[in-house]
Formats: sequence, C-alpha cells, structure tokens
Amino acid sequence: MSHLFKTLALLVAIACTVWVVVLWQWQATQRDMSVQDIVVYLAALPLTLFVLALLARWAWRGASSKAAARDEAAAAAKKGAGAAGAAESSVDEAERRATLQLLSAHINCAAGNTPAGVLAAAAEGQPRPDLDPELRDDDGLPLLTARIRDLDLEALDTEELEATVRARQPSWAAAECSPAARRALAALLPALEAALKALQPWAQRFVPPPAVRGAPAQDASALPSMLRVLSAWPPTWTDYETALAHAWIQQQVQAAAVVPPASLAFIAAPTPPPASSAELWLSAEQLMRLLAREGRNDVLLLTACHSAIDAASVLRLQDAQRLFTARTPKAAVPGEAAAALLLALPDWPAADDADPAEPGPVRLHRAAVARRDKAIEAAGRSSSDLVQACITRALLGGPFATDAA
Repeated sequence: MSHLFKTLALLVAIACTVWVVVLWQWQATQRDMSVQDIVVYLAALPLTLFVLALLARWAWRGASSKAAARDEAAAAAKKGAGAAGAAESSVDEAERRATLQLLSAHINCAAGNTPAGVLAAAAEGQPRPDLDPELRDDDGLPLLTARIRDLDLEALDTEELEATVRARQPSWAAAECSPAARRALAALLPALEAALKALQPWAQRFVPPPAVRGAPAQDASALPSMLRVLSAWPPTWTDYETALAHAWIQQQVQAAAVVPPASLAFIAAPTPPPASSAELWLSAEQLMRLLAREGRNDVLLLTACHSAIDAASVLRLQDAQRLFTARTPKAAVPGEAAAALLLALPDWPAADDADPAEPGPVRLHRAAVARRDKAIEAAGRSSSDLVQACITRALLGGPFATDAA
C-alpha cells in the first residue's frame, strides 16, 4: 500500500509540475490552445515523464542491488582468501619447521671411522693430509693426500657381480672398475654394514602382515614401513662403474637380511649426479617431505662415497689445475671418504631396547642452502651477505621464535 501511495504521489507531482509550466508558457506567449495541444501537453507529456521516472527508479534500484551483491561477494572472497592465506601460511610454517630424525650416522675417512672419532680428531687438530706413500707429482715428490690408511680392499669381493653387470651391455664387455672406485666402495662397506645393523631394533616394522583374501585395502599409514635406499656416486665415474656400484649396494642390503625384499626400494640416483653434498641432502629432504605428505612412515638410507686416491684421479685434477702442489698451493688435496645415514620422520618410534636415560635421536631441521656468485678462493673480497641470509633462514626453520632471527 505504501508503494502505491508513493507511486500516485509521484504521478501527481509530475502532472502538477508539467501543468504549471505549460499553462504559464501559454499565458506568457498568448498562444491559442487547440484540442491537440491540450491532449499532448496536459495528458501525454505528464504520463511520459511519469513512465520515464519509473524506469529510472527501477534501473537505479537494479544497479544498487548489483553493486551491493558485488561488494558482498568481494568481501566474502577477501575473507575466504584471508582464511586460505592463513591456512597456507600455517602449512608453509609447518613445512619450514619440519624436522627429520637421524637414527644413526656412520662415516669412514682419513680422520676416523666414527662420527665421534672425527669430532675428537677435529678438536685435536689431527685430520691433516699426509705425504702419500704411492702417488707422486710431476716433480716426483710425494703428494699430500687424505688416504684411509687401514682400508680393507680384500673385503670388497665384486668379481662375480662385475661379470653380471658386464653382460648387460656389449660395450661393457672389457670395462674395468678403476682403483679409485674400488677404494670408494671399500670405504663405504663398513659404514653400510653398521647402518644396516642399526636397523635391527625396528626389523619387525618392515615385515608385511600375512595377506588375507578379501580384506579391505589399507591406507598408507597402516602399511608396513619400507627401507628406501638413495645412493650418490661420484659424477666422474663411468656408466659401468655407476651400474656396478648400484648393483653392489643392492646386493649388500639384500644380503644383510634386515629388511624383507618386499619392503626394500632402491631409488635411482639423481640425474645428473649431485655436484655437491648440499644438492644430495636437498634431494633427501625433498623425498622425506614427499613421503610425509603421502602418509608414509619409511626410513631412508642415504649413502655417499668418493675417492681420488689413484693415478687417473690425480692426473685429472692436475690437468684441471685443481691438484695441490707447489705450483697450485690453493688447489684441492686428494682424499677419500664414505658415509651412511639413516633418516626417519619425526613420528618414527624409539627402539624397544632404547635406554630412557639416554638422549633421543638427533633432530635435523631444514637445510638453508645458497650458492656464491664466485668461489671463496677467487680474487677479490667476498661479501658476507649471503652467509647472513643463510643463517637467518636456518634460524627461521629451527626451534626459535620468528623475531630471534
């Protein structure tokens, strides 16, 4: 009813206004009015203006409602984006502060064959290169090397395995494993054996349950854990040496019989091979984060080995001007080392026989890695900005408050 009264009032106001204006105009011009003038100016014109006013009011209300709806949608979208941004921020925060458990670490190098031994040697200033008993430079002088003195090469028995690997490709029929590659694998052997032995307390977690016909499919978290093996081989090795090393580590892990074959997964080495230990570590972190997102609770065996203790390696370093001699005192010293790490997600349980009084496994936070624009030994001053940025990123990923960085 109110709407009707407002509409009639609008019609009366428009008609009265038009009539006053028209009659005043006729009076001022002394015009003789005809029937047509009265119909057009006093009837048709007020009605036309009235219809136009109604249409204008309808258009205005439609535009206003659309604008209001648009504002509400924008506000809702902003609120949703804020919620999504907060959720994404919390996910990013959790990813940045994610940790890994270091179940065990094993090493073999010139400074020692255990992490504790290497730390003790470093504290005493002992892990220093020594004159090599075999390798010589161009002047016939002994080279400084970091050779593992008591390396047991006899323990590395690969004769049958080499024949099997050579049969894979005709081009490998006459291939030979270099002395440096043999020394690297021999250095890895005790570290690998120690890492597999350290898995014994969790052996039952890798055993698949007996299959039951008709049983519903299990989710990833209910499946048995797997041992995933990621090995990095030196990029200077030939394809044959890399294939032999990959077959050798599979043989060693399977022969240890700590993990059933169904719970083993050998991951292909990154291609191209990682150029540094930092790249290898980032690959391991990425793999563990992927397993966490998939709901898997597996263990990663990460291995790496290298040796430059043979004539071919020394010659290669010398040709590249990267061999430490009297002529190139800032170059590298040939050495050899191997390491094997067992990594697990934060919720990996403690061993049944673990001593509650002893500290738990080491927690490793995300690595902060950056590459310099030039080598540290290059001429000119090196800026500390990149180091400071790495330290800040490492602190932000650790168990510290955000403002502590």
